[in-house]
Amino acid sequence: MYKKYIIGLFALCFTGNAMAQSLEQAKQLFVKGEFEQAKPVFQKLVKQAPSNANYNYWYGACCYETGEKKEAQPYLEKSAARKVIDAYRYLGKLYYDFYRFDDAVDNYEQHIEWLEKKKRPTEQAETELETIKQAARMIKGVEDVAVIDSFVVDKSDFLKAYKISKESGSLYQESSIAGTAYQTEMGNKMIYGDETPDGKMQLYSRIRLLDGWRTPIFAE
Repeated sequence: MYKKYIIGLFALCFTGNAMAQSLEQAKQLFVKGEFEQAKPVFQKLVKQAPSNANYNYWYGACCYETGEKKEAQPYLEKSAARKVIDAYRYLGKLYYDFYRFDDAVDNYEQHIEWLEKKKRPTEQAETELETIKQAARMIKGVEDVAVIDSFVVDKSDFLKAYKISKESGSLYQESSIAGTAYQTEMGNKMIYGDETPDGKMQLYSRIRLLDGWRTPIFAE
């Protein structure tokens, strides 16, 4: 009987050590960005301990990084609710992908607030937050469009076929910009899309005074 007890205790300790090693290996894979390999371990752990905030974070982040964003949402929300610092960032990225910009901004601001409390760098998070705020500003300028007719044209002839009234201004393309330009009827203001130095698309606006066009600024 005593031998059975010792063997059982040894097996229990061995199982505990094996699980700890699996968790440690998964954490190392996570840090290296090998999310696909780490995900099964975190999935198993979060099933065993559904209330564990860190397990929820690691599994939710792995799901996000491997493209399973809907699967990631409840786990990231649970971990953020328990104040896992990096969960706020991932949840902000997720809400950004779902066009929930206000929620994304809120989570990023909480993430940055906790980083400051922990005296951790905030530069990357602040840059990502600014991108979200720009997207939020741009989406506010989008209007619903009702299509009453349609026909097929070559991409290069699209603007020629797209007719708008003279009072609405004009649309055109220039070789010097990456996107389409819009100019008001009076010709004193234009809005256009162009690439930023880091390769992202951004809306710009310019106004024309008596002595010519002013320097472009970000469109609000």
